[in-house]
Amino acid sequence: MDINSLGPSLPGTIHQGTIRRYNKNGTVRVGLNMLKSGHTFPAEYDMSIPTSWAGPNGQFSGGFPVTGASVWCAMTQGGQWSVISYMKSDNTFDSNLSSNRRNIMASLLPGRWLTQVDNNIKIIADPNTGVTIGNAVQYIQIDPIQKIYSNTLSEHLSFSEANRKITGVVKRDIEPDQNRNITGSALTSHTYALRPIGLDPIATTSISSSFRGNPSFTENRELVYEFDNSFGFTDDKTEITLYDNPEIKVPTTLFFDRRDGRSDTLSLSLVAPNQLMESIKGTVVDANGNLIDLNRNILPSGKDSLSFQSSENNKSATFISLREQARKTIAYHFELNARKAKIPDNASIATPTDYARDRSRFSIDIDKEGQFKINVPSSSEIGNVPLLTRYENFSTLRSVATNGETDPNEFLRNPNNIDIYNESFGVGVIEITSKSDTLKSYASTNDRVTGTPIKLGTAYHDLQQTLQLHNRVNPVAWYTDSTLNNQDITPLPGNIVSPNIIVSGPDSGTDKPNAGGRSGTINLDGFLSINIGCNTVDRQSLWVDMAGGMVMNVGRDLNNRSLSGRFDGDILVQVGGETVANDSRFGSSNNAVRAGTVDIRVVAGAGPGAQGNMTIVRIDNTGVRISSAGGVDIVSHGLMRFKSIYNDIIFDAKSIYFYENGSGNGRLVMRNPKHVIT
Repeated sequence: MDINSLGPSLPGTIHQGTIRRYNKNGTVRVGLNMLKSGHTFPAEYDMSIPTSWAGPNGQFSGGFPVTGASVWCAMTQGGQWSVISYMKSDNTFDSNLSSNRRNIMASLLPGRWLTQVDNNIKIIADPNTGVTIGNAVQYIQIDPIQKIYSNTLSEHLSFSEANRKITGVVKRDIEPDQNRNITGSALTSHTYALRPIGLDPIATTSISSSFRGNPSFTENRELVYEFDNSFGFTDDKTEITLYDNPEIKVPTTLFFDRRDGRSDTLSLSLVAPNQLMESIKGTVVDANGNLIDLNRNILPSGKDSLSFQSSENNKSATFISLREQARKTIAYHFELNARKAKIPDNASIATPTDYARDRSRFSIDIDKEGQFKINVPSSSEIGNVPLLTRYENFSTLRSVATNGETDPNEFLRNPNNIDIYNESFGVGVIEITSKSDTLKSYASTNDRVTGTPIKLGTAYHDLQQTLQLHNRVNPVAWYTDSTLNNQDITPLPGNIVSPNIIVSGPDSGTDKPNAGGRSGTINLDGFLSINIGCNTVDRQSLWVDMAGGMVMNVGRDLNNRSLSGRFDGDILVQVGGETVANDSRFGSSNNAVRAGTVDIRVVAGAGPGAQGNMTIVRIDNTGVRISSAGGVDIVSHGLMRFKSIYNDIIFDAKSIYFYENGSGNGRLVMRNPKHVIT
């Protein structure tokens, strides 16, 4: 090569060039400028991509070469051409450009490091404001100086092994899209087309000069997985077959799975159990873009007259009506995909039995008027039995035991690998046991103070003593009159509640588990005040429907009163009759008609030799009976009638007085008169 053909330069002299194209082999084609006329070598050469940093194993830092970019080039030893660096464009800082173009490099300030590309997208590192990524409107800023992380992005998408989280405008997959069936695109892709849902879910949400617009709803929605998402957990039935037959591969679906799209919502089900829980704050919209009410029923927004598209001349009235509907939508939603011992099958879905208990999920919904709806499922027969406990960590207890020789905040591991130690409070009377050999020691936790298993009970009273006066044992045996005590009233069995709960065991027989049907335990250490309003249609304040019985102990206040009540209306009570039906746990007794009993017993005194220490008022299928520990006064300001239709009336006393005035004066009827009284 004739060196002189390059002009008045020596080897290593830097020359200006222009990038013509990018080559797939990692080089660029560069055209050299300012060459002598009549040179004998090509005007263009292939050179390595200009980089900021590169390594032998693909390490790389730099940008994609832009065709037309100006670069500085030099011929190195051996006659090989290399790009030394980029050079600024001649018109980048041109002060003759319009004001808009003159601001192209406005972000390049003293002390800054700047990277920017088309569409005004930049990465700025500034010693005073930290790192900013984005454009002037949508950006992320990390500011170590002020210790602030902030961003102005309109929509936040987060996908991890534990959850997916979507924050921004409500968008749903309600229009066909060619990318829908591409794996993963409907969940994570930024280019996947979803349509915003507004006050009118059918109309567009754009704002124009001629129309105020249709504002878009927003949501903060999160879905939490039970197992890591990449594992691909299917459902329990399928997983069981895979464990028993390792050669079977996880089945693949030939359809677009709704749960692979980020617009999917309100679809928790045990057919996809890895979706453990879902929460939504904002406005809850179903997967089809419908606004739904507290009962998850579709609201008519966007239909007929409730649409901006069909109300050309009365859009303000339409707006008012749409706002009324929007108040019915759910503003807060939380749902737990509750695990069940029995996996619901298609038959149980088609014909719900046992109140669809096996498909019940824990959920809390609150609409925009503030009304809430809560559903709490019941536990399985081998589920938890919540106990009244407090707990401390091993490190805290160890510090107390050693008089402070160890710090309570130190991480310590004891030989038994136990960190949480429970202690019971209250009055535990029900034993928690297991009939399974492998789980016997795990039926109930041990009390750290006594070392014995913690029992189930209530905080302040012994449940077994709730109806002690109705039982034949003491103190009922004190009563001297056997008429209402031992002769014709069958006493209660010894236990008002079962003394034992089985949490594991065989599937049938007397030792089968019976811990199910529990929905929770609430312990309030202090006072609770409840005020309840009333509905409009019936002016009623409370509906209570209990499938089973109630065991209740009420203490007494400083005035020795256990209940002080005022009822402005009537008190209507029905005792006995049919009970709830269609619960397979209790067989045919569900629909049986049973005679009711009202039995009230009042302690009047106690102690040896006391003549009557209990008053009894009993109403049952044999009649009404009253036994008083003291006197009985019946006073009527109107007519008083004693009438027996089919039997006698018996007066039995030491002496019977008629027209008695309280001083013993009156007409006396002897116990054994000499003749019949007429």
